[in-house]
Amino acid sequence: MWGHRTHTPSGDWNRRVLRYSVSVKKNKLAGFSLVQVIVAATLMAGLAFSLNQFFVGAFRAQKHVQNTVEFDILVTQLNLLLTSRACDGAFRDTSGVLRLFSSTPPAPAPGTGELLTSPLPVEKITQGGGSLLDRASPNLGGGLTLDKLEITSVTNDGTQAVTEGTPPVTTTYPRYLMVLAIGANKAEGSLGRKRLDRSFSVKVLVDPLNSHRVVKCASAEPPAAMASQLKDVGEITSGGTHTFDVSSLGSIKILLARHCSGDSIAGAAMLAKKEDGTWHMIVTGGSGSRVSGEVTSTGICSSGGTMASVFETGVCARMASATQLFVAIGNCFYGEYMTFR
Repeated sequence: MWGHRTHTPSGDWNRRVLRYSVSVKKNKLAGFSLVQVIVAATLMAGLAFSLNQFFVGAFRAQKHVQNTVEFDILVTQLNLLLTSRACDGAFRDTSGVLRLFSSTPPAPAPGTGELLTSPLPVEKITQGGGSLLDRASPNLGGGLTLDKLEITSVTNDGTQAVTEGTPPVTTTYPRYLMVLAIGANKAEGSLGRKRLDRSFSVKVLVDPLNSHRVVKCASAEPPAAMASQLKDVGEITSGGTHTFDVSSLGSIKILLARHCSGDSIAGAAMLAKKEDGTWHMIVTGGSGSRVSGEVTSTGICSSGGTMASVFETGVCARMASATQLFVAIGNCFYGEYMTFR
């Protein structure tokens, strides 16, 4: 009859399959399965760990760069101080200006000339009215910590006369070559090596009448004395010669120029007197060639040749007597010289 439905087994199965499919689709729309949640959580944990490691590494690298730059700036400041008059009286120990020796300087060690038997601590190094380095304030900033400030070596280096004051007074000081060592620990967790170390060689003058205290750096002389070192300026013409009275000279600088095949700088010659009284010449050519050696009565030439060939090759020098230094310039060259006390 119309309106009467007949249920068959196949119809019931189809309806159950349809209801299951609809249920699964609803569940997918409603959320994730347990397996999906576990996988997602694992991926998120791995990503978080990777990001954490990245930021930790970046922080350590930043500390490494910061500490290295700060230490290099400190080294630059120290170099400037050691080569200026600011170095005068800058080295301090617990009693004031650093005492290099507590009494008469000891006998030098055989073979090395070393005067120290152990490192000499430096309490601080001053700059102006403050301290550049101070054991009592080891924090250098950025986690960098000073842990070494000492003199590791001292050797005798003769004497040096210093003229200063008004009226001028000349004082002769014992001069020593000492090695200053500084060291710092880097910030915790910084990359690379954990320490930064540097050594400096500096010549110092010691006052023997004031407990052998380091009163000056040898390279830091009064400006007036430095200006007075320049004694004379002149010219040696092409193919010409010049005889220098070296009894009151310490060095001669000659700038060479070539003119035969176009004007050009040909090089420079440096003549200097050693402590033993002998004169030596170093010539550097425009092409980078170099010749050096002692100036004798026979002579030395930039070409490595003899005095007879100088007029074709550059510059030659020879000792005409104990106090007369003869210099010859080749035909294709001329030279401008400066002499220094």
